Amino acid sequence: VDSPNEPSVLKWMKPGAQQFRIEYASGQDYEPDFVVETRTDKIIAEIKRRDELQDDVVQAKARAASKWIGYANAHARQCNGKPWVYALIPHDAVGDGATLQGLVASHAMQSLV
Repeated sequence: VDSPNEPSVLKWMKPGAQQFRIEYASGQDYEPDFVVETRTDKIIAEIKRRDELQDDVVQAKARAASKWIGYANAHARQCNGKPWVYALIPHDAVGDGATLQGLVASHAMQSLV
């Protein structure tokens, strides 16, 4: 655990190029900002400026990620794995008092599958 403030976090990563891709448009992929594994779930956390949240490309990526987690959760149920969550988080919500659990609770998106 990297921080005593986040005891549920087991590991996290900032995916590198070509390491974790989600197709959001025909032939166009994006890599999420962060992937986090906690004791209870796996989280794709995308952090954007608040004024970018309604951008068409950001929304297309969010829909694709929500669809992806639907398929990942179906697989996790079959394999007794942890559920996945996608959270589109405004940058100004991340601050000294913010916790991962609180950010996800406030900004998680529903699966589209």
